[in-house]
Amino acid sequence: MTLQNRPVMMLAATLLTSSVSALTVPQKFNSDDRSILTEHNKKYVSKHLSQNAKQSLEYDASSLIVKFKEPGRNENRHKLVSKRKAAVHSFGGRFKDKNNDGVDDRFKHLVNGRLAKIDIDPNQNLQSILDKLQHHPDIEYAEYNYIVQPLGVPNDTQYSSLWGMPKIGAEQAWDITVGDPSIVVGVIDTGFDYNHSDLAANIWVNPNEIVGNGIDDDGNGYIDDIHGISAITGSGDPMDTGQHGTHVAGTIGAVGNNGTGVAGVNWQTSMVGCSFLGSSGGTTADAIECINYMIALKNAGTNIRVLNNSWGGGGFSQALKDAIAAANNANMLFVAAAGNDGADNDMGSHYPSNYDVPNVMSIASTTSSD
Repeated sequence: MTLQNRPVMMLAATLLTSSVSALTVPQKFNSDDRSILTEHNKKYVSKHLSQNAKQSLEYDASSLIVKFKEPGRNENRHKLVSKRKAAVHSFGGRFKDKNNDGVDDRFKHLVNGRLAKIDIDPNQNLQSILDKLQHHPDIEYAEYNYIVQPLGVPNDTQYSSLWGMPKIGAEQAWDITVGDPSIVVGVIDTGFDYNHSDLAANIWVNPNEIVGNGIDDDGNGYIDDIHGISAITGSGDPMDTGQHGTHVAGTIGAVGNNGTGVAGVNWQTSMVGCSFLGSSGGTTADAIECINYMIALKNAGTNIRVLNNSWGGGGFSQALKDAIAAANNANMLFVAAAGNDGADNDMGSHYPSNYDVPNVMSIASTTSSD
């Protein structure tokens, strides 16, 4: 890689090693629809043991993720739609498909539109439905929609001292370059406070949207996605649901050398957000929607080079792995936290950092004294 790109790569080493910037972040974002989602997750979260029975895995009991099989060579669109809808309607399931093309609108840029989040009645027997889908002739695989959690931001106030910057040699790197605003970083997290005084200048602005007109000007399915989206609400507002994502964004790209606040690894960059984590965590399906959104932006000409993912948990998800592979095909790094518990991930898998995809950078945690 060129020297010009090194600070962008260095965000992985800084962000996920618990070098947390001293940004003053907002309290948890209050919104009726987000509160409903939080209560929904609390009510409908279930657990099962992982295959090695070493951990209990949480999943959303009101949805599953499927991948449809490849359509036949001569299969027309009408037949394809009918087959896919029949596969999920047989047990009362549904997926988001506003234009009735047999493709889940949230995942249309992934694996040729074959992924779908299937919403079901949580009072039904989820395991029975999963078994039926796994043996359905038109389904390649079906899996739980796991719950994941944010990682990497402790609440110890001493972590605000930015000890990580000299530890990774940031000052020497700044003698070469302080970043590049043309390089866009996708922050997949709780969202971020895009109005923060130490972040605002480094927040991506969608050139194809008109602020506040209530219209999806760029036709990507999200109204007024000026700085990103929320996969939680399906809206164009990635405002932070808590604090985690704003901390993360501060470490990546808080404006440097401006006489206020702190400095990120990149003094100059451009960050686009996708909020998918709330107070009860987030789902695999919403994380996949975030990746789909970033790929769509890349395909439309936005120079997204890195996706930052300071979160983890849940079991192995083939759907998430497929989404990460799609990001790899779009030439985007997928930076993932390896976890903060000091465990050997070669002995016990941690996701998404353990997915064997070429673009995954698994970043271990560290402390100021190790």
